[in-house]
Amino acid sequence: MLYLTRAVAAAAIAGWALIGLPALAQDDVRRVDVRFAPGTSGASYSDTIVGYDSIEYFLTADAGQRMRIDLSTSNLSNYFNIWPPGDDAALFTGASSGDHFDGSLPRTGEYRVQVFLMRNAARRAETADFTIDIAITGETASAARPTQEPDFADGLAGGPDWYVVEGVQAGDRLNIRTGPSTEYAITGQADNGARLRNLGCQGGVQARWCRIETSDGSIRGWVSARFIAEGAPPDAVQSPPPPSQPAEDVPGLVRRTTGEFEVGFASGCMLLFNPAGDLITAGSTCSPSQSIRAADAVAAFRREQGLHAPPADTR
Repeated sequence: MLYLTRAVAAAAIAGWALIGLPALAQDDVRRVDVRFAPGTSGASYSDTIVGYDSIEYFLTADAGQRMRIDLSTSNLSNYFNIWPPGDDAALFTGASSGDHFDGSLPRTGEYRVQVFLMRNAARRAETADFTIDIAITGETASAARPTQEPDFADGLAGGPDWYVVEGVQAGDRLNIRTGPSTEYAITGQADNGARLRNLGCQGGVQARWCRIETSDGSIRGWVSARFIAEGAPPDAVQSPPPPSQPAEDVPGLVRRTTGEFEVGFASGCMLLFNPAGDLITAGSTCSPSQSIRAADAVAAFRREQGLHAPPADTR
C-alpha cells in the first residue's frame, strides 16, 4: 500500500521531474563523505531534514561499477537525486523514478547523492526522518585492467615518481580535479613548488592529465600535465614544500548550461555568478573570504577555458 501511495505521489509532482531539482533556498546544505568499513561495499546513514534543508552524500567510484541506493523515509515528499562527476544534469531523479536506484556508472570520479524535500513539503517546513543505504559493487578500473599497471609511476610513458608544480600564474594555484579534464569538480589546489606523487598519466601531448597524490597523502586527484615537471621526492628537498590547500577549503565549481557558474563549499555556502564572472547572489552562510575564493575560482576557470571577452574595437 505504501508503494502504491508513493507512486501516486510521484505522478502528482511529475512536473518537478522535468527539472530534476529540489526547491533551493538559503537553508542548511550539509556534506557527508561516504565511507565504507573495511571489507564492505556499502554504508547506511540515518538522518533528519526539515523544510528546505538537504544533505549531500559524496563518494568516488569508477566507470562500469554498479551503484545501488535505497531510501526509506517517513515523508512521501522526501527523495534523492544522483549527480555524476563534472555534469550538471542528474543521473537519477527521485521525483520521477522513486526511492530506489540500481545501475552502472557512466564515468570515474566523485558522485553526489542529494537528499531533499520537494517544494510543497519544504514550504510547509515538514520533517523527514530517513535512512539511505548506499553500495558500490564491481571491479575498479585499475583492477579490471591489471596488465596495464606500470612497473613504476607512469612507467609506460617513462614518467617520474614525483612531480613538482611549476608555471602556474602568480597568485593562482594548480587545480586538483576529480577526473582528467576541466569538466570535473575541483577537489584541492597546490602552489608552485608543491611535490606531487605520480600515480599515472593519460592523454596526448596537448591534453595530458596525470593522477597525483599530495606529499602528505591528504588529497588525490588529477592535474593538467602542462603545470608539472619531474621533481625530487619531498625528503630530498631542504625547504618544506608550499602546503596544499585542503579539499574542504576549496570551492567546488559547476558551469550551468546557461553559462552561469554555481560555486559551493563543504560548509554549505552556495554562490551564483553570471557568465561574465560577476556575483549574482550568495547564501546567508557565506563568509567574505569564501566569496573572494569563489570569485577567484570562477576567474581561474574562465582563464582556463579562454572565456575572457576580447577588448571592444574602438576604431
